[in-house]
Parts: sequence; structure tokens; C-alpha cells
Amino acid sequence: MIRLLLVAALAAAIVGTASSADDPVSHDWPLYGYDTARHNASPDAAITAANVSQLRRRRVRIDGTVDSSPIYVAKGVRGRDAFLFTTTYGKTEALDAGTGRVLWRFTPPTYEQLAGSVQITNASPALSSDRTAVYAASPDGRIRKLRLSDGKELPGTLYGKVLDRSQSSENFCIRFTSVSPEIATVIRAKIEAPETGINPSGLEIAAPASTSKKPA
Repeated sequence: MIRLLLVAALAAAIVGTASSADDPVSHDWPLYGYDTARHNASPDAAITAANVSQLRRRRVRIDGTVDSSPIYVAKGVRGRDAFLFTTTYGKTEALDAGTGRVLWRFTPPTYEQLAGSVQITNASPALSSDRTAVYAASPDGRIRKLRLSDGKELPGTLYGKVLDRSQSSENFCIRFTSVSPEIATVIRAKIEAPETGINPSGLEIAAPASTSKKPA
């Protein structure tokens, strides 16, 4: 089903004020709430009191319902500024921030099984620290690592096993295994946030098993 996403886009004159020498990272909004501490504020000063009146609303048709905020990556998708979001049934899309055109779309293999059911996700994507991939959740309990340039799934998908699941959204436990500390922080921030409405009865996140041997 098609839904509408409303995006406030900068006029071309405002976008043009950014110097080509600027570090794109300084313009990113890489996570829900901007960072893991959820400051909800960016140091980017492209929008000011002097030019905010030039903002224009842009209406973009998207393939699904978005129940979370998008992230923004400057010059990140084949050199283009892009908004990235995940729909309730796990489709993750990258939109050209200037035109609204779809740059890529990833559909999880379990989409057809879950579409229309009560099992949804309302998680925003998370940009990797090296800006080469995004981590995107889907209702099948997996967080997939997608290449930023084209949305292709990469090695590193996290398998979250939902335990003791019932029709109640408040009676389940989620277990993730082999998770790096960086991604564990993101998972906890997303799942345990009160405003998400996700209330698992338990959340278990295990680090990768150590391969080092104890000295004799």
C-alpha cells in the first residue's frame, strides 16, 4: 500500500551555501535522535534564522508506511545527499534529498509473509561508523547490514531470535548473538526507548565469542 512521506527540503540557494570542501560527515544525521545519547540536535548550521523561511515542503510517494524518523547521509549514496528510512514491514529505502527519487530499495525476503500482520518494526536505520553501510531492522527479528551505495545486503546480518512471542506486544524476549559493542549500543537504544512502544520482557545481547586461549 502506498503512503505519503512529507519532507521539508531546503531551497537550492540554501543547499548551495555549503562549501564543496565541507566534510560530509558534519552534515549527517546518522541515528535516531542524532546520536546514541539522543541529543536530537546537530552542529550543522546550514539552516539558520536568516534562511529558514526558504524551506519548502516536498511531498514524496513511498512504498509503505514509515513509523519512525529517517536518517540523513550527506554525499553518501553514490555522491548524493540521501534520506534513508525503514517501513513498518521492513523495506529500507534511500531517497535523493534533492529530488525525492528512489536511489535504492531493499525488501527483506520475509516481507510477503509479514505484510499486513501485527508484527511490525518502527526502528530507524543506523549509519555505520565508516559510512559504508546502514543497519536496518525488519519484523522477522533480524537487523541487516546494507551497503550504503546500493542497498545490497552484506555479511554481518544480526539474527535476533524472538522468544516466547504471543499476540501481545508486551510478552516477548529478544536475543541477539555475536554483536559488536558498537551495534549493541544501537540495538539497546532502539529497543529500550520508551517512545518506541516496544516493551520486551527481556533483552539479551551477547558479544562475539572470544577465540583467544588462556595461558597454560
